[in-house]
Amino acid sequence: SKELRSDKEIVLMALDRNYRCIQHVGEELLGDREVILQGINSRNDNGYDDYAELGWAFSYASKALRADRSLLELALPQYNAALNHASKDLQLDIDLNKQAIKQSGRAHKNASTYSLESMPKEIQNNKEIILYVMEYHLDADITKIPDAMLNDQEIALAIIKAGSYRGFETLSSELRADFEVAKAAVQVDGKNLQHVSKTLKSDPEIVSTALHSHFGAAEFVGRDCQILSNKSEIMKILQKNEIFVFFFVKFY
Repeated sequence: SKELRSDKEIVLMALDRNYRCIQHVGEELLGDREVILQGINSRNDNGYDDYAELGWAFSYASKALRADRSLLELALPQYNAALNHASKDLQLDIDLNKQAIKQSGRAHKNASTYSLESMPKEIQNNKEIILYVMEYHLDADITKIPDAMLNDQEIALAIIKAGSYRGFETLSSELRADFEVAKAAVQVDGKNLQHVSKTLKSDPEIVSTALHSHFGAAEFVGRDCQILSNKSEIMKILQKNEIFVFFFVKFY
């Protein structure tokens, strides 16, 4: 009943046993710090939650409590998406964003996460945060990174290092023509050679790195690349990848 859901003693007892009871708590108690804390610190001994996110209670807190930094910091380790429900000034805090990103990167596969998609625009345009996402959130959707950020060499290298799906080909043509960026990309996956600039497709160092990384890169080597006439280099690659013979004969 409404009376029971507004009875603080009963609510605290219920939350101690099951944090999900927070969704049924009377509105006037959602502004009570002790009630929200009980939800966050719940023993959660209901016996059927495979993966509990106790900090979830924070999302039901009153507007005033969702501006409480210390309360948020208690919720974040247990509910990675807690920052999505915090006040705007807390959402724009760099340290809190880093904490949420790091927690999400370690999260259970079924856990809620704090991601690029849910961040405020001001945070999405922060280079420090983007680099932090690429370090800890390896499955990040890089299509959510602002275009201006995709023209930054440091961010490009971080995307490549993280092995992001279709990461290199998403970068600007200028960066795909950058020697350092291109070499890093073909080291991770030789077949990224198909996305480097036309000039770099014939660069001996880029091509050699790509072929040593993946024999399939042979398909994308520039026809005027000197390495194709370098017998000793070809033999080194053949020794590492015998199947390269098939690709070499097929394309050259």
